[in-house]
Order: sequence, then structure tokens, then C-alpha cells
Amino acid sequence: MLIRLAIQNFLSFYEEREFQMIAGNYKRHKHHVYQLDEGFEVLRAAAIYGANGAGKSNIVKAVAWLKQLVTEGTANRDNEIAVFPFGLKPESANEPSSVELEFKVDDQVYAYFLAADASSTIVEEWLYDIPKAGEEELIFLRKTTPDGDTSIDVGERFSATDKDKFRYELYAHELRPNQPFLNEANDKLLEWSGPPYDWFKNCLEVVFPDGRYLRHVKRFLEDATFRKHIDTIVTKVDTGLRKLGVQRTEITGIERFGAEFLDAISEASSPGKGAYFAPIVKDDSFSEVLAVEGEKAIIGSFIGEHYTEDLTAPARFTMDKESDGTRRLVEIAPAFVDSIYEGKVYLIDEIGRSMHPVMLKALVRYYLGIDKQHSKGQLIFTTHESHLLDLDMFRQDEIWFVEKDKRGQSDLYSLSEYKPRHDKDIKKGYLSGRYGAIPFVADLASLDWDSHEEKPELQA
Repeated sequence: MLIRLAIQNFLSFYEEREFQMIAGNYKRHKHHVYQLDEGFEVLRAAAIYGANGAGKSNIVKAVAWLKQLVTEGTANRDNEIAVFPFGLKPESANEPSSVELEFKVDDQVYAYFLAADASSTIVEEWLYDIPKAGEEELIFLRKTTPDGDTSIDVGERFSATDKDKFRYELYAHELRPNQPFLNEANDKLLEWSGPPYDWFKNCLEVVFPDGRYLRHVKRFLEDATFRKHIDTIVTKVDTGLRKLGVQRTEITGIERFGAEFLDAISEASSPGKGAYFAPIVKDDSFSEVLAVEGEKAIIGSFIGEHYTEDLTAPARFTMDKESDGTRRLVEIAPAFVDSIYEGKVYLIDEIGRSMHPVMLKALVRYYLGIDKQHSKGQLIFTTHESHLLDLDMFRQDEIWFVEKDKRGQSDLYSLSEYKPRHDKDIKKGYLSGRYGAIPFVADLASLDWDSHEEKPELQA
């Protein structure tokens, strides 16, 4: 569960800016929050608004950057760490880019921070344990000098003996300047590293606008419960799609796929090995996979089933025959399933890409309507779809805005700072620039906002 995010000198964010999922003191939509401790609640969802180029996608990129560093690390000293300092301030190129995340795993809250500079040096990294009561406890603090000398200080719990102290001195000596210590600690099976590392690896997920649903074909092939949950979601929106399936086509002459695939078949067919999956690019659509089931090679592809009163049997279409909106729905539906049933934290950039506003609103409303007793995860997304700006749907603390100031820096703030009335038309206020985060491109007064909702609207 994500609690707080802080970004500094990363792309359009120069000065530190903070995003929180901590719930405010609002009585509306109480089912939108999780109770962490007495008097402390965390939100299940958040929407981040901003004009194109304002920097809202950079929030998602910052989280993806940190996740990749933690979970993949670096293979050797020569591997570069890609850093993205603020480009409109010359001195920022010599300053580190940093991201901090505060998150909950089971009953434990952690705060993790990493800062890296243009020389591919992790100049500072730390992990704290934040107990329910009392002061935060240091797990480790790592610092690296410009000369590449690394020091690691650990909390008293992990340095109780001379042997413990010597062990961490040895780790510091061996640690490469470009290697996150959290990644290294997980490889070394250090007792404290498992929960925070596993959260980054298996709980935190990032989806970008060009994300594909390909990797979920495997789950459709294997998991009937997953198929059931996806079908529930796709029927909540009006696309004509009523069910998803996977078509299996056994193939012969597999030698045409090359030695790499043949080697993978041999490996996957070995005792105890799982199936092998590889993408097939077809007209820029990643809707099919090469797969191995036992010793058979197959092509697996998504099939959408449509029902009408005139059909005695469903019409079945491959994904390349479906609309862009339907394909996008299939791409992101697993995020909703994983968040609700698996407790995952999803950050989705441009959630409404290619989707009709009514479809998107129905999808988000379904997620928010799930009883929190049956939901475990969080959904955070960027958008500029004004149809979602509705206090009958969201809490004020669930709506965030990003806009650039005169220096070209992104600012980040919550609707809570404006304290709008519950009956306020938030969409109208957003489009008229009352909350910032959109470019002024028209005479908004001429749009007759007080007339019927179906009048032409300016889209941010």
C-alpha cells in the first residue's frame, strides 16, 4: 500500500514535491479509505490531472525509475544509471535526482529513498522502519562519495555484535557505486530485505499508455478465476464485449521460429519448468503469443465474444478486429483485477487513452464501488478526462493537479487545498482554470457552462 511519494530534480520536478494517499478528514465516501491505525486512513484511489506537458506523467516515470533500480539493480560497475535532472536550470545537471516512497507491507510501514547523479553513482540511499508507535527506526543508510567510497550505517538491531558490524563494513567495501543496496541485500538474503524488496517487485505496478495486454494471455490460459474477474469487468462497460477467451492454435514447423525459440521449448519441456511465452508482433498489435504447453507449441490469442438478439451463438473477434477503446479496456482490466483481489498498487499513466469518457467513468465507478472489505489494493492514475471530476464519485483528497509555474517547474497539489463545497461543479471549475492544471485556449465564458451538460465542452 502506497502512503507517500516525494520527487526532486526529476524531469519537470526540480524542487521537492510530494504526493500523498493519506486520507483527509472528510465524511463523504468513507468506503474509499483503508484504516491503517486508529485515526490514520489511506485512500484506495487517486486521480492526477494536468495539461499535456504539465508533468503528470513524470510522477509515474519517477516511480517506474525507482522500481526498476530496486528490482533489477545493475549487472556490473560499467552499467549506467539513467538520470533525468530538471532541464531548465543549468546547475540541476550536477545535482542528484531522488525519489522517496513510503509504503505498507502487511503490518509494517517502510520509508525508502534513493538519490543518483549523472555519474551513475547512488549518492544516498536509506530504508527506515516506521512503527505504529514511537520513533522511526533506521534499517540502513548508505552514502557514496564522488570517489566511489561507500559507507553503510545500520540500525542497532542489525549491528548488535562485532561480527554484524564487520559484515556490513564488508558489504560497503564490495558494493558498487551504481548498485542499490536494497537489491544487493535481497540477493544476500539479509533478514530485513525481503518484505520491502518483494513489495517493489510483486506489489507495485506501473502501466504506461503503450502498455500491452500480452503478458496476461498466459494467465487466461491457466487461471479460470482470473478469466471470471476480467469478464465481470468488461461487462460493466458498454462495448458490446461480453466475454474474453483465448484461442489456442497448435502449430507445426516450429523450426521457422529460430534457434532461440527451439531452445526455449527444450527448456520449458524439462521437468519442473513452466511454459514459455514470447510475443508475436502482428501489424503493431501484440495480441498473440507463441507458447509451449508440455511439448506442444501453440499460438495463443485473445478472442472477444459478442452477443446480440439476432445471434444464436456469440460472434467471436480477435483483438485486431476490436475498437481501440475495447483493446485499451482489455489492456488495463487486469490492473483492476490485481488491485481488487491481489492487493497490488497500480499507477496507470493516461488511463483514458482511446477510451470513451462514459466507458472510463463506468470502469472507475465500478472500482470505487467495490466494498473495501473485499478490496486490497490501490489505483492511482493520470488523466485529463474532465468527466471524472465529480464529488459524487470522488473525495476531494482523491483529486490532484499538476501544472507548471513560470520557471517551467511542475507543481503538485490536491483539490483539498481549495476546499470546494460538496455541491460545487468541479469539472466546470477545472476547465475554467480555477484549479490550474490546464492551458487557457478559449473564451470559456462563451461556452455557457450553466446550460445542459451535453453542450460542447472544452477538453483539457
